[in-house]
Amino acid sequence: MEKAQELIKDHSKPMMIGAGVAFFSGLVYNMFASANKQDYWPEPLPSETFLVLPHFRKRRWRNIVDILQGDLPVDSDSLVSFLHAINPGINDPEFFEEFEFDEDYFTAILPTVVKYALMLPELFPKKRKLKMLLPQQKAQLQFTRIEVACLLANAYLSTYDNNNNSYTELEMDGFRFFGINFSTLWLFSSSAVRSKHECFINYFRNIPNDIHHETITFKRCPITILDTPDWLTSSKPVCLGNVLPHTTVEEDQESNIHVCLSRKYQGGEVLGTAAGVEEILFCERPECIVSLLVSAPMQFNESFIVSGTKRYSTTEGMYSDVVYSGEDLDNVLDISLVIVDQLVSWKSDRYKPDNLIRELNRYYSGLGEWKYKLSELPALAAGYDEPHFHHKLTSILLLLVCSEVGIQYRYHCYGNEEFAFKLQNLFEMMFTTKKTVGEVYIALTEYLEHSDNMDEFQFLAERLNLE
Repeated sequence: MEKAQELIKDHSKPMMIGAGVAFFSGLVYNMFASANKQDYWPEPLPSETFLVLPHFRKRRWRNIVDILQGDLPVDSDSLVSFLHAINPGINDPEFFEEFEFDEDYFTAILPTVVKYALMLPELFPKKRKLKMLLPQQKAQLQFTRIEVACLLANAYLSTYDNNNNSYTELEMDGFRFFGINFSTLWLFSSSAVRSKHECFINYFRNIPNDIHHETITFKRCPITILDTPDWLTSSKPVCLGNVLPHTTVEEDQESNIHVCLSRKYQGGEVLGTAAGVEEILFCERPECIVSLLVSAPMQFNESFIVSGTKRYSTTEGMYSDVVYSGEDLDNVLDISLVIVDQLVSWKSDRYKPDNLIRELNRYYSGLGEWKYKLSELPALAAGYDEPHFHHKLTSILLLLVCSEVGIQYRYHCYGNEEFAFKLQNLFEMMFTTKKTVGEVYIALTEYLEHSDNMDEFQFLAERLNLE
């Protein structure tokens, strides 16, 4: 209790949450006060920025249309010239020399991509102004599945502005947006990049015929201090998390919420060479990539929710070992993907109280959307392939947020049996001893000072008298 009082006293001092996070120009800070803490939080931005699409630039779009309506490529050599004519940045034939295109690629897949790309003026007339999802503005955009296919087809052909290539940030009205051109993916020939291409080709091969009425929602979820729980004094009992040793988040067919831990941008480096959990998830669900086009990077008190996407492909392995393994057309579960830009820093920083609260609030900004939808029986799937220290902490913080909101919690360990056993044992002990969210949070804040290099799970067991 004395420690709790000390923490309350410490949290009454002004502090900046999310140190090291890049903030946008024009961001104003305001101070809110609550009973136990006083933090600086950004105010909603008054600006409006509208989505700029390739056909808005008439001369360039006329050139693109001439290319797309001309003779289409019939082999990899002519494909290089075709893509280079659309986007001069695609000028390295290395990928095309090593990638083996299926027989139907030039006769069926590529014509399908071109067909959807040319729909852009019809589906997105200039008079239809689409507001970009800016920092600190709770808003959403909803597209039909065919509109998403059209936007992705243009990304695949790299028709977006030449300055808006993948890995190139486009500045609009003082804000930065990530390009979704696939140009980078046409320049590398690693196994991971080839597997990504297989996923995207499979997507265009299997786009459903009746997709005019199905919708996909992209929602930005900032949170203010007035909406956050008081983690320090929370009396909510810790729920019983279910740890699955051998499965992955992507395979989970029982949870209707999947958590994707990214870095700054949704999907991490999905349009680059990386192939971690977040990148693979976006490759298997390519419709998620449109979130990069319509939204600026997430800030410290925000998350992003994508609902209505389908999983078209399956993969095996991770990183340089990832391989495309086939189609997944039977996935009918309506899954919402909660994307969080988790804090990656040294262990000494991760357990500081301000950073712990930052992480909890960021997860809560998205998962809190289900707090008043419990009739839907929400279940959360999360997990990671390697049990680094920040993944251990993340698994516990997500347990606290699920306990606060009332969500069933399933954590996948990607085949790591030892980590799964330790995590499940910790979850069961906290549940059977009826620990509260506040008690576990206070124990986490004490880890760096009193752990003596002890493992996090062992420290919590001793600190909470679980053994």
